[in-house]
Formats: sequence, structure tokens, C-alpha cells
Amino acid sequence: MNEKIQKEFKRLSNLKQNKTKNSEADKQELWRQAQINIAKKSIKVDDAYLNPQEKAQALELFEHYVGTYEFEKFTDLCTLSSLIYEEILLRRIQSHINTLYQKNKDTYIDKRDRDALTETEKRVEELKIKLGIDREDTQEDDLTALQLLQKRFEKYINANKNEFTTVCGSCGKLLLLRKKVKDFDCLEHPWFAGRWFFNYEILRDVKEKRISKEQAWRYLCSASKGETENIAFAKEYCIDYINYCLENWDNIVENLNKRG
Repeated sequence: MNEKIQKEFKRLSNLKQNKTKNSEADKQELWRQAQINIAKKSIKVDDAYLNPQEKAQALELFEHYVGTYEFEKFTDLCTLSSLIYEEILLRRIQSHINTLYQKNKDTYIDKRDRDALTETEKRVEELKIKLGIDREDTQEDDLTALQLLQKRFEKYINANKNEFTTVCGSCGKLLLLRKKVKDFDCLEHPWFAGRWFFNYEILRDVKEKRISKEQAWRYLCSASKGETENIAFAKEYCIDYINYCLENWDNIVENLNKRG
């Protein structure tokens, strides 16, 4: 097992957003991401590319292939790195031929350049076939395309499990999507009224002196994991905002009622 991949997997697992990912599917996704990260780093430090432009092109190709195709094994990612190098080399040869044409205005291609071009194109084709990017036998049918889309969708879900806040396209209200087994329940965001940072019940309790402004700040702006967790807004800023809401209470509530 690759030591670099193990270290990267451990680093990803220790990230704050990944500490709750304990299922087998989550671990597999983190392991896959660790492999991708190591393969990408190998391209970044590869001295085979002549200049920063070639390296940027190589990284762009890597992102394209990883985002478009599924690579199950690290050896596939290593083969992908070889494919990307051959594609950059192909561009280099084509650029060389184009430069000679612009200089000499002659359509004749030197045999060495022609052979290099042909051989590189052949290696690119062979590596694509090896990775399943180009198929020799049959064209991709509808079922294969659907399966690929399903894999990509599963990959997106695993990477974006916390993206359950959305904005209503009609009224602009912030909404929370409560996850269920088969679908979502759409709820109004508890800390917003429309796009206004305004929890009516909490601020009404402040207005009627049921709770203090400091308590309202804790409810509105503090995280739910204890005092060691960073707060969303500083106490002074939040209390200033609560004062503003109390001073403009009638106008704010009237405006919210109009918006429904």
C-alpha cells in the first residue's frame, strides 16, 4: 500500500468537514480522493514539462479526465499521468511543426517530425484504450451512459453532503432541506426571514424583555458545539444589529408581512 496515499488519507480524514464521515462509502470516497491528490501532486512536481504553461495544461487535462471518467485503482491514475504527458508531448511536436511552417512557409514535414508525431499519436490512442476512455469494440449505449451519470451523481453527493441550504427562486427566502430517506422536506430557514437575518421569536422575546440581548446573541450567532467552537458573529456586532432591529421593528415586521 502506497505510504503517500496512506498519509494523504489520514490528512483528509482529520479535516473538520470529514470527521463525521465514518461509513464505508465515505471512507472509500476519501481513499479515492487521496489517490487523486497524490497523482495530481506528481504532475505538479514532474520535471518533464518544459515550462509553467505546459504544467498548467497538464493539470487542466488531469482535472478534465478525473471529473469525466471513473478511475478505480491508483495504477489507473498513474497510467493517466502517462497519457497526459504524451498529450502534452503531442502538443509540443505539433507546435514545433507549426513554427517551422510559419518560418519556412513549406508544407513539407521532416521525416523525423512526422515519425515522432505518428508514434506519439499512437501511444496516446493506446493509453486511452487501456484506460477505457476510447473503446475499440462498441460505442457507448444508453445504459452505459446512464450508469456513468449515476456514478458521477453519487460522487457529487458524497463530496457535497452538507449543501442542503437553498434560496427560493420566487421570493428569495433562504430554505433548509431536511434530509429524509427518499426525499427532502423544505423548511423556512430559522435564522432568516426572506434574506433578512431576523428570527422573529427570539427578537420579540428581547423586545418584550423575556431574554437579554446577550442571550439572543448566543442563540443567533453561536455554534451548537460548545464554547470552544468559533462563533458566527462577534458579540458587539450582533448586539448592534439586534439594537438596529429593535429600533426599526415596525418597518421590518411590516415589510416581512408584505412579502408573506
